[in-house]
Amino acid sequence: MRLIANSRTIMRIPEVLIMTSSILLYSSCMNSRVTKTFNELTSPTASPTVSLGTPYQISRVTIPNAQNQSTPPVVTVFFKSSQTEMISNDCSLTTESTLTPKPCLCQFSWSEVNQTTGSSIMIPRTVTTNALEVQPNLVTCNAPQAYNQEVPNGTQIRVSIIPGPSNPNQFSMTAYNFTKTNVGLVGSFQDNQGRYFDNIVRYSCYEQFKRGMAVRNKLMRATKTNASDTAIYPSATQFCVQKIGTTSMPDGCENMPAPENSAQAYYYNFYIRDSERGDINLSNARYICPQVKEPILSNTGTGHTWPLDKSFALSLGPTADFPIGVEAYTKVSDGTATSNGTKCFSNDLIPFDSASRTSSCLGFAARPNKDGTCPFFKDAAGMIRFTYRLRRYIAIYPPVFDTNGSPINQAPASDTIYVLDRPVAAGTADPLKPYTMLGPKPCPFAFFDAKAVLKQSDPAYPGGYKPVYASTSDSRWNGKNVDGIQFPNSDASTDGVASCSAAIPLFTTDYEKSIVTIGTVNVRNPVLPELHIRPIKPWVPYYVEDTEFLACAPQASPQVVDPPLHFAKDSEGNVAWCAEVYPTQNDNIPQLDSLDNTKRLYIGKVKPFTSHVSKNSASEACTATTALNSISASNYPAATGAGCPIPPAVSAPTAFARHPADLVVDEMAGQNICADKTCDRTAINTVMWGRFPLLAPPDKVEEAIASNPVYNCTLTYDNNSGKTGKRTPSKGCCGTNVAVTSDTATPTTAHLEPSAPCLRPDF
Repeated sequence: MRLIANSRTIMRIPEVLIMTSSILLYSSCMNSRVTKTFNELTSPTASPTVSLGTPYQISRVTIPNAQNQSTPPVVTVFFKSSQTEMISNDCSLTTESTLTPKPCLCQFSWSEVNQTTGSSIMIPRTVTTNALEVQPNLVTCNAPQAYNQEVPNGTQIRVSIIPGPSNPNQFSMTAYNFTKTNVGLVGSFQDNQGRYFDNIVRYSCYEQFKRGMAVRNKLMRATKTNASDTAIYPSATQFCVQKIGTTSMPDGCENMPAPENSAQAYYYNFYIRDSERGDINLSNARYICPQVKEPILSNTGTGHTWPLDKSFALSLGPTADFPIGVEAYTKVSDGTATSNGTKCFSNDLIPFDSASRTSSCLGFAARPNKDGTCPFFKDAAGMIRFTYRLRRYIAIYPPVFDTNGSPINQAPASDTIYVLDRPVAAGTADPLKPYTMLGPKPCPFAFFDAKAVLKQSDPAYPGGYKPVYASTSDSRWNGKNVDGIQFPNSDASTDGVASCSAAIPLFTTDYEKSIVTIGTVNVRNPVLPELHIRPIKPWVPYYVEDTEFLACAPQASPQVVDPPLHFAKDSEGNVAWCAEVYPTQNDNIPQLDSLDNTKRLYIGKVKPFTSHVSKNSASEACTATTALNSISASNYPAATGAGCPIPPAVSAPTAFARHPADLVVDEMAGQNICADKTCDRTAINTVMWGRFPLLAPPDKVEEAIASNPVYNCTLTYDNNSGKTGKRTPSKGCCGTNVAVTSDTATPTTAHLEPSAPCLRPDF
């Protein structure tokens, strides 16, 4: 193959590659299905390639999906049969039998984005290939050699037929806009240039990991006068801990309990293209993505990850209008190197870790306008589609420590979420620049207090306290360890293990002096009844915006699908809202409410749910699922008081796992609620560890979002009329179908199920 080059043109025969720059730059990879990224440079309106001779009109272009990545597919260009002139009059194959050859070329033009300099550089590319077949209204030719491996799905290619160098005839035609795609990646909708957009769906996964759960006195050996006579006693100042990876214990620390799963497990949000959600991995060594029995909408089936809500869409390929790459955690690694993630503008793969989260390129967003508003575009039907600010937030979770004090997560655990601004109805707004407000962030979640650290009184349980689900913001966590890890605080022998109250150095100081004393940690010591290892403080995920990320995206199509939403009003009348993206019911009753095998297996007073009640809104009552009927009636007692109607498929008795009428499900509802009014999303158990976190209880959710300004549905744009960044719309966050508004005193909370769409509130 011979190359002829100069400062403006690089020619390769039989293909011609025309570049407008003397520097040849290469693009880089986009995602797991695409190896190169390119951008649309030209105006959305195609222009004639040649303006001379007979005008031809292309009716359709077909390029089949490649079966062999090394061989470019054959392109078929169809012309309108209604036109009087036939393309075969001006094109013919160059063969020895042709008396008057009229060679033609297929011309392919697209644009490439190069990011090697730190900013987007648009590089137009044009390739021509020889015609393979010519019929009266049809021409075929090979696609460019780069088509399979270098042109990503979603890229728009302008296709036309042009006269070859020795063709005596001249003709013209308008280039046909063809968007590369394949069967598995077709997107959710198209714009008027044929470019594909795909809805982005969100689901959540929690982490699981083990850590040492016990601190015990070290057993010391004392020798009496007779060397053969020894005594073993527990030390009050030396302790044994079990930590991850320990295979043997020193003398005096034998028979330590093995590490267990920690209750300090965090939820993380994942995002994936709607067309690719079949690629979701349900678990790996660290993360589990629970499936639920109740979907968001009743007609979407059961047994999928939760919640699979949709609020925004992204372009599948980079274009001049959509050049901003959007990367997110898309799935958990599946244990193979093929699950490595990719970036939107780099060919560097994410380092492989079989127990990690995989970050990949979701798609491409538009740039905001200079005034902070977002542009619009037309879809395939010619309708205007607005885009809204897509915001990226980061939440840092508290670190986790092993029993010996060493960090388990070496780097701070963080969650990344994307939230799309929502439009607000406003009659005075520029119709092409709608008023907007901040969208809902995830609601807080709850830990399961398996060790009864929070001391929820119930004499039926050992020690007089029962396990509960408690929000991370619950004030009772203050000074406690989630897993109940603390120094010994009793002088006793429990299950054959000797225990001695720990003696701990205490440091005190005043204006005159500092004092170090020894204090005894004992259940009867009113000053120091317990001392937890690495205690925590109550907390709520605080979402800080990544202000360097500037992007706009259209809403999901054909409609936004919200998860259940919670609303709460603060003392100044501002309304906050959050999205329920974590399950609300744990079906694993045996692990939540079990005793040792020598006693009754189940007591029946643990709430395996953090159910919410549909209230102060127009949404329908929730359809709840009864907890798994794996417990016999004799082991799980009936609740007292007037019960709700027992579901037909459930036999009596109705116990706490089945939401009896005398159990207050939602403290904010103002009344006891039966099972058919609670909003359960029951996690389907697929793993051995069943004490995973749930959504926080409703009263704690509403208390948290009302007191934390990051959850306010703040106005982000109002054409400088005075409310930007200050107040919620007059009708709250979600129109008149939710009773929580900023212009009335009551009610102050609400819960909206997806049966009622979240409408635009008034300004």
